[in-house]
Amino acid sequence: GLAELASTNSCLHFSAASGPVRTMIAQPRAVEVYMAVPERASRLAGYLHWNAWRGSEKHQFSYRILLNQKKSQRHVRGLLSESESTDTLDGASGTPKAAKLHAVTGWIELPPVHDDIKRKLEMEPVEPEDPAELLVSGEASRVAHFQRKLAGTEWQPILWRHYHQKQEEFWDPASRDHEASWQYTSSLSPAHDGGSQFEGTERSSLGGTKTRDVPFRIRPSHALEWRVRVSDGMRWSSWSNPSEPQGLAPPIPKLAGPVRLIFNRREPTVVKVVWSACEVMEGREHLMDSIEYLVFMAIDENSGRELIQDEGNFDVNRLHNWGVHLSDGSCGRLLPFVGEEGDAVAEFDFEALFSETSQKRLLGKFRHKEMRSVSAEGDGGPPTVQGFELLVSGLKPHCMHRISVVVRCAVENLPEPDWQRLKLDPSHPLRWSDPFHSSPLLTPLRPPPMLVPELVPIPDGRFGRFLHTPCILLKCGLFAKQNKNDSDKDHSVVVDCRPAGSTDEDYQLAGSSIYCQPAEYGPCRL
Repeated sequence: GLAELASTNSCLHFSAASGPVRTMIAQPRAVEVYMAVPERASRLAGYLHWNAWRGSEKHQFSYRILLNQKKSQRHVRGLLSESESTDTLDGASGTPKAAKLHAVTGWIELPPVHDDIKRKLEMEPVEPEDPAELLVSGEASRVAHFQRKLAGTEWQPILWRHYHQKQEEFWDPASRDHEASWQYTSSLSPAHDGGSQFEGTERSSLGGTKTRDVPFRIRPSHALEWRVRVSDGMRWSSWSNPSEPQGLAPPIPKLAGPVRLIFNRREPTVVKVVWSACEVMEGREHLMDSIEYLVFMAIDENSGRELIQDEGNFDVNRLHNWGVHLSDGSCGRLLPFVGEEGDAVAEFDFEALFSETSQKRLLGKFRHKEMRSVSAEGDGGPPTVQGFELLVSGLKPHCMHRISVVVRCAVENLPEPDWQRLKLDPSHPLRWSDPFHSSPLLTPLRPPPMLVPELVPIPDGRFGRFLHTPCILLKCGLFAKQNKNDSDKDHSVVVDCRPAGSTDEDYQLAGSSIYCQPAEYGPCRL
């Protein structure tokens, strides 16, 4: 009672017992990482799956980068060259084979997360690897399956940042706001030495060499191992075992066939483009729907003037001596000339026909889901292909044209690289593939004969109900009806206009126009 409490030494007083406190959190299972295209979507996303204690309130991930151990090494600006050995890659996916991987960085910790996590309770008990993890009876059944989609704000810093050899970063809760900023403490000094294939060498003033560490980015040839640990809000579990090595940079697809042109000199301002869909990426078939195709055309006027010749002085032998053959006589597709057996044939450099100053025109963008069987007769290749077709108009006379296709795997919520900057840093994780070019196309010297619309004055007493609005009267033989019995309304003609001095791409629909045939002018459009 109170009397006993009063007579008890104050040093022996104690409070009520605290609630249960966990002294250990069970170790999570290894993380499963993969890329997939969500349902009813056309861009890929990254997903993390792991099994852990169902009462976890926070989750933290860490990763490290692995690369193939190669015997021969090539250095291009401190990065591996594109000629990586194919026997070290797992199919066409770009993920290195696990047996030949070695870590090039230490573990890099990401800040803890507690949102955007889907939890699914496991129906069957999962026995832990270590019996000491069983704190209470039935602890093994208190496991849930967690899934988290990598947001663009998390994926982008991992892909875009530059790494160093043996780099390690540890999350420090004391130096950051728990809910806002991302800050780390790093065990990497700004210039530390690490013997690896990403190091460059430079010659010192004493005649020797010293090693310098060159930063690098994640590429399709890299693989990542992931770990996870969980917290109940008071303490953290130990890190899980590393996951299976998986690539995080999207693979770079390749076209299954060449870019083909079907050209007819009777319509020299129009060409049909046909190209095959990408090859199936072995082990990455589920990413095929994320492939994007971008088509553009390069136009060079200078090279066209150098190759084209007056019709009266055209000399085929001159072109053959250069190693060039034109598919349509004095114009058409430029092809390598194949002489008689035993003849010495010059090798022509078709890449020299275009330069950085060549005009580029975007033609369109396509998704892999739009692939179909298209006809490709007219250039000597297979009559049908599984791919795409596009009719390109507005070819300029007396010019060299070339149509190119670039491809990539599009990633959800990540910025798209500029298609005009084709010579991107080879370490760019989301770059377009190298262009797949068609054969150069040379258009005729003279444009095709076309009837040009002529502006004529509006006759007196005609079209009075339209004169209160801006209107003009155009005369042209192309406005004539194909059949004189056709009605005026069924005779549809599109009239385009552009500001004076602008380019062909600035043409716009002139609005509505009506057919008329004044006696003094003939077929006209008002």
